[in-house]
Amino acid sequence: MKLYKLEGILLSNDDFGDESVVDYITNISNPFNEIVRLDIKEDIDLDIYNLNGVLIYRKPLKSGNKQIDLTGFSSGVYLLNIKNNNDVYSIIKVIKQ
Repeated sequence: MKLYKLEGILLSNDDFGDESVVDYITNISNPFNEIVRLDIKEDIDLDIYNLNGVLIYRKPLKSGNKQIDLTGFSSGVYLLNIKNNNDVYSIIKVIKQ
């Protein structure tokens, strides 16, 4: 089990080391309307959860500019759970308008 703590908009595990989400994602649309846009520097696994902890999206993503279509999902707060190839986890809070 991984334990996370809230630090602003980024949730992280204390044993992540020096690597962070900014090392492998350079841009993210936040807030967003229907599409989350990511500029990814390296391959990642992306899980998106609602605030009830329900997994609503899961996909491995290759590096580059990506668009995640969340059309049909309610407005509110979602958590992007990102894992890179070094098993470093980061969680970003995003807001769907």
